[in-house]
Amino acid sequence: DGSGNLSFGDDSGGKILQVKQTVKTNRTTLSSSTLVDIAGMSVSITPSSASNKILVNYSLMVFSNAQYWTMRLVRDSDSTIFIGDTNSYNPNQTRGSFGSYQSSYVTAETVVQTFLDSPNTTSATTYKLQAGQPYNASYVLGINASAASENGTYMTSGVSTITVMEVAA
Repeated sequence: DGSGNLSFGDDSGGKILQVKQTVKTNRTTLSSSTLVDIAGMSVSITPSSASNKILVNYSLMVFSNAQYWTMRLVRDSDSTIFIGDTNSYNPNQTRGSFGSYQSSYVTAETVVQTFLDSPNTTSATTYKLQAGQPYNASYVLGINASAASENGTYMTSGVSTITVMEVAA
């Protein structure tokens, strides 16, 4: 305003109204060529207004012997809220919010992503993570620790979280 005061409009929008979080510390393994729910990686929130948004943050630690694996964020049963575009060369390709190539049980990847969703509801809404190995169901993903259950001192275990925040419109 010329005197050093900053003005950003009124402060009615953008406030965080509530926060919910799930913290997963245990090891889970899964083997599936389709994307399936990751046990313990879901959280529910009930928006106070249908015009409010939900800010979703997640961090997932994955060990894999799968050369290819993918994951996605799902709202209730809607798996299309946060995924990549269809690949024009392969329209049947698995679509997720993350995909990777790695080939060692002892290599961990931590996927951290953020998404601002507009669920347009005041009903309880559940966000969850799904993962799978579209290349071959015989591969194994380990969430938070090696899928091989090795006891070596060089192995590690970790934590995965999913946090949702209601943001006022």
